[in-house]
Amino acid sequence: MNSPGSPGSPGSSAASPLPHPQESIELFTGVLQKISDDLTASIQQIAEKLQAQALDLQREKLAMAEDRRMALDTINHHPDISALEAERSAFEESKKKAYATHKIETDVIELNVGGTKITTMRDTLLKCPESFLSYLFSGYFPVRRDRHGRFFLDRDPTQFSRILDLLRTGDLPPLRNEAEELLFLREAEYWGIPLPGAAAAPRR
Repeated sequence: MNSPGSPGSPGSSAASPLPHPQESIELFTGVLQKISDDLTASIQQIAEKLQAQALDLQREKLAMAEDRRMALDTINHHPDISALEAERSAFEESKKKAYATHKIETDVIELNVGGTKITTMRDTLLKCPESFLSYLFSGYFPVRRDRHGRFFLDRDPTQFSRILDLLRTGDLPPLRNEAEELLFLREAEYWGIPLPGAAAAPRR
């Protein structure tokens, strides 16, 4: 009687033969080679895509540069642009000539305001650059003078003196009643002088 596990006994099976070492090496080498080939192909594809994108960007850059050059060329040679540039140059030249003719040399200004002599600094008259008063004494415009050479302004001397006080101090002058307030606000509006704070508009 055969003992369990002995050759030829029921339920026993033959052991699978181990692969030859050389075959295992060749199999492993083949797998590595396939992985390497796949990686090389993928890298090549990525490199080709990047190169194509770089070429597209370069073409777009060149096209944009050409469009910009053509646009600037059109602007520079457009007849309307050339005419405007000529007008601007002529205007600047006329400003220079006007300033040379009407410029005010002195810093102390003598005024004849409605028959009253008033003396002030030119810087005071120019305190608000966007005002009509500043434009008038900027040196680019002729200002009428009286027979004594004083600049003549056909305005109320009382209200004009209050405008000068506002320009000197930055504060509203004292006004005793509604009538004085109305006259002062109208004078400030005439000269284009902004009022500090939320000053009331002239009452009608």
